[in-house]
This record gives sequence, C-alpha cells and structure tokens, in this order.
Amino acid sequence: MIYRSLFCPELSKTIRFAIGNIMNNQIIFIHSAGFRTGSTYFWSKFREKENVRAYYEPFHENLKNVKLKDLESTFQIKNHPKDLASYHNEFKVVRKAEGGIKNYKPEFAFHNNFRFQDEMIIYINNLIKAGNNYPKIVFGFNRSAGRIRGFTEKFDAFNIYLHRNLQDQWVSIATSEINESIYRHIFNLNHNDLIFIPFIKNGNLSIKDSDCNYFLFYYIHKIYDKIGYKYADYMIKIDDQSNNTAYKIRLKKEIKKYTDIEIDFHDLKAKSYSNEIRRKYCSKEIEETVDEILTDFDDTWI
Repeated sequence: MIYRSLFCPELSKTIRFAIGNIMNNQIIFIHSAGFRTGSTYFWSKFREKENVRAYYEPFHENLKNVKLKDLESTFQIKNHPKDLASYHNEFKVVRKAEGGIKNYKPEFAFHNNFRFQDEMIIYINNLIKAGNNYPKIVFGFNRSAGRIRGFTEKFDAFNIYLHRNLQDQWVSIATSEINESIYRHIFNLNHNDLIFIPFIKNGNLSIKDSDCNYFLFYYIHKIYDKIGYKYADYMIKIDDQSNNTAYKIRLKKEIKKYTDIEIDFHDLKAKSYSNEIRRKYCSKEIEETVDEILTDFDDTWI
C-alpha cells in the first residue's frame, strides 16, 4: 500500500498499515500545519455528514472557561467557511457546569507544543466516549502538528496532515486578524525543546526584530512538516492543485478509501499569491538562513 501526498505526487512513502488491516478507522485526526491551512474547511466537510461527530479545534485555548452560551453561539470568522453552526457545539455534552470542558487543560494549546502529554489521552478518550454512538469521530486540530507522533503511538486512528505553501500561508496570516507574534509565544513556551537546538546553537544569529515573527514562523513550520511527513498516515498539500478538478476527484476517492466517508471537495480552494506579494511579506534571506540552520537537525528529536 503506497502513501501519496495528494497534491504533491512526487512525494511518496509506505503507509504505516495496509488499509485492509486498519483496526479502527472510526477515529480520524486532522492535523493542520498551523493557521490558514484549510483546517476549518476540512473539519466542516466531515461535519456535514450525519454519521460523523466532528470536534473543532479540541486544543483551542478558549475551551478553558467556555460557557454554554458560547458553545451554542454562531459567529463568523474572517476568511473561514460561512453558514456554520457554532464551531464548538459538539463540546456541549462534555462541558463543566462552571464553565470549561472536562479534562481540558490550558497547556494543551501551546505549552509542550512538540511533546504529547499523557493528560491528552484522558481528554481525547473522553471526547471519543461522548461521540461513541457515531460511526465516525473526527477531530479537526489546529494546535497538534508538533505532536503527531504521540497521536500515532497512543491512539488507533487515521492521521491526516494538512500542508500549505509556507509563503502563501504567511501572507494569509499577515493579512488576516491573526496576531503574527503568536510564534514568539510558542517559542517562549517551548524554547528548551530539542527541536530548537539548531537555533540555540546559532546564538550569535543576528535577526532584525521586524523579521523575528517570520523567522520563527518559518522555522517552526519546517519542523511541523518534518513531523507531519514522518508520522502522518496521509498528507494533503492544499494549494498546489486546489484548482485542479482531477485532483479533487482523486481526493474524494482516496478519502473514501481510507476513511469510508464520501466527501465532495469541488469547492476546495486555497489562494496562491503573486511573487510580488510574497516578496512584500516574506524574506528569502530568512528562509535560506533557517534552511541552513536546519541542516544540523536530527530527526530523532521528533
């Protein structure tokens, strides 16, 4: 059985298990490579199915003290799919009376961003139990890319990794309502992790403060991609061929094959920016610096 990155045919590897021997494809984890990678779109496509319980961003920091009225409220996020019922509506069955979600811990969001915590097992198993009357349970994560290895080791599930061209992803972030300094926050909380050893070893690196956000974004997402490619069962590169009808048909067939869920992806799209726009927001010099630093990266760290 061959694993194939759907929108990047030149990438291939042996899938972790033959599809006929999957012990349990009831559980599906969607891991996005951070913000603006189509995670809400893919989660919503699974959520549309009557036989699917689909949880939206189970590690989201807002779940710490979320109230019932918030779980039931409908709101629209800029550049997200429209006409969706409350994003976190499915969490109502596991809410705490005083606010928050049972077994959720705030550090799930960004602390230990590259290490799986045992407390996550209890939390996720509780969500699985709450949706166990559904034939399929889907988790649409946005803060899990650095911890995919733990998901593959701790759960009998199918893991999908969503990837986007990094320059387009950064432009989309920079022109949205997302705070670009989120990557400084992630670094500050995780700077002692092994994955930052190559960066720390280059302690004399001179980076302008104005370039720091893009440097950390690019560095962290290069690590996410290493982890996603190494451990995910299936990778979708959402941009390169998102306007190609043939690829969308193939995506439909392969998702059906691996998850037994039939989804129409005709409306899948990811904006590709011009080189002029990319140069305005991105830095080739920063990218080359990060790529050079990561030549010392040891894959055993992930």
